[in-house]
Amino acid sequence: MALTKKEKNELLQLLEWREWKHNKTAFIQECCLTRDEADEGKVKHFPEKDYLKRVDKIITGEKISIFPKSRRMMMTWRCLANLLYAAMFNPNLAIFIQSKKFEDSTYLMSDDRLLFMYHHLPMHHSWPQIIRATKDKLGYGYIQFDNGTTFMAIAEGPDQLRQYTASILYATEMAFWEKAESTWNSFRPVIQGGGKIIVDSSANPGFFKRLVTGKINEQSDDKELESHDDLTGVHEYRRNGAYIARIHYTADPIKRDPVWIANEKAGATTEGWEREYEINWNVSINPKYYPEFSYERHVAKEPLKPLEGRPLERTWDYGLTPATLIAQQTAKGQLLILDELQSFDCGMRNHAKAVRAEMGTFYSGYAANDTGDPAGNQRSQADEKTANELLQNEFGIYVSPGAITQTARSEAVRYYLTTLTSDGQPMMLIDPSCTRIIEGFQGGYHRKVVANRILDEPEKNDYSHLMDCIGYLCAKMYGQKNTNCFDEWKAKSRGRVRKAGCM
Repeated sequence: MALTKKEKNELLQLLEWREWKHNKTAFIQECCLTRDEADEGKVKHFPEKDYLKRVDKIITGEKISIFPKSRRMMMTWRCLANLLYAAMFNPNLAIFIQSKKFEDSTYLMSDDRLLFMYHHLPMHHSWPQIIRATKDKLGYGYIQFDNGTTFMAIAEGPDQLRQYTASILYATEMAFWEKAESTWNSFRPVIQGGGKIIVDSSANPGFFKRLVTGKINEQSDDKELESHDDLTGVHEYRRNGAYIARIHYTADPIKRDPVWIANEKAGATTEGWEREYEINWNVSINPKYYPEFSYERHVAKEPLKPLEGRPLERTWDYGLTPATLIAQQTAKGQLLILDELQSFDCGMRNHAKAVRAEMGTFYSGYAANDTGDPAGNQRSQADEKTANELLQNEFGIYVSPGAITQTARSEAVRYYLTTLTSDGQPMMLIDPSCTRIIEGFQGGYHRKVVANRILDEPEKNDYSHLMDCIGYLCAKMYGQKNTNCFDEWKAKSRGRVRKAGCM
C-alpha cells in the first residue's frame, strides 16, 4: 500500500531526526545557521570545512578538549553549536558557559549567538521548548528547556561552579582571564562527576599558555604526547590531562592564499597579527606592567645553580594563595631568580611545609634571609596568629617586612630590569623554570584598565603574589645599594638628566 504524502513527510522527518541525533556534524551542518559579521551580517550555514568536522569529533570523544586558535575560524560558533546539539538531544543536562566577565557569557547565550541558532532550527521538527529564560542586558544568564536541560552563564573564578554539578562546561578566551589558574583548578569536579570540558582561546601569555605548551605540575609530561598533524593547520596532541588541537588559520584552505594573508596583515599591527593569527604566546594584549622586561635578556639560557658560600634571599606573600621566591645576589650585585613556589586554596602552614621540603631537596646547607608582605603581622581570623608568628614559631623562619608601597617596589624592579652589571650582564636573571614569573613579566601581570583608562596600578590577579615577591626582593636589595646611585638612576629614568651611570 502506497504511503500518503503526510506519511511520507512523517517518515522523512523521522529519518532526518535519527540521522541528526546520531550524527552531530550532520545536525550542525544542516540545521544550524550563523551570522557572518565579516560579510554584512549575512545568515549562512556553517562552511564545509574539514577542521570544523574534526572539532566535532574531538569534543565528542574527549573529556577535556582545548583549542588554541587563530581569529576568525568560527570556533566560538562551532563550540556553541556542539552545546546546542547536546541540549536538543539529551535531557537534564546542566551546561555552563564561562567567560572572563558574566556579560560576555550572557552574550554567547543571546539571540545573536546560541539562541540565534536555536530559533533558526528547521521549523518542521518539534524541538525542546524554552520554558524559562532570565534576560540580561546583553543576553541571557539562564535558559531552561522543557526536556530539563539548562544553560547558565558564569564569569571566571574558582567559586563560580562550587555549588553546581556541570554536565558540560564551555570556557572561552581563557588566555585573557585574570584568575585562569585558580579557575582551572576548580574544573576537576566536573570531570570527576562524568562531565565534559571544552576550552578555546586566542593566544596570550599566562596560565593558558602553560596549560597547552608546558607543565602545570610535577607529574606533567615534559613534551607533547601522541602528537600528530593529520590536517593542514591542525596540530593535535595530549598534555596536562587534556586533548589539545591547535587550530591555525591555515586549516581553512581559503586563508592559505597569499592574497588573503596580505589583506589581513595590511590592517593589523605586527604584534596583533602574531598574537591573533599566528598564535604567538609571547605577545600580550594587555598593557604590561613591566615593559622593560625582555625574555632574551632576562631569562637564562640554561638552569641557574645557587652559588656556594652566598646566602639565599627568600621573599613571601601571604593569604590563601601564598607564594615564595628563592633568589640569590652575586658579588657583582646581579639578582639570580632561582625558584618560585605558588600555592592555591592553601593556608600558610601547608605552604611553608612545601617551602621547607623544597629547601631540603635543592638548597640544603644554604643560609637564607627572609623578607615578606608587610601585612604578615596582621592576625588571622582563624587562629589569631599572624603569618610571621606562624613561620617563626613553627618553622624557625624570621621574616622582615618588605616595602609597603607599590611605587617603591616597582621602581626597584625597573632598576634591576634596566641596569647592567660592571661586565655588561643584566642585573636580573631568571631561571627558565620560573614560568609564572616569566609569564607575569610578559603580560600576565599588567596595568589595570577601568572604563578604557589605563591606570598606573597593576591588576590584582593570579600573578600578583609572585610579582609582589619580586618587588619585595628588589626593594630590599635596591635599598642596600648606594643611595646616590639610585637617585641618579631615577632621574635618568624620568628623563631629567641625559647621562648617568652607576655600576
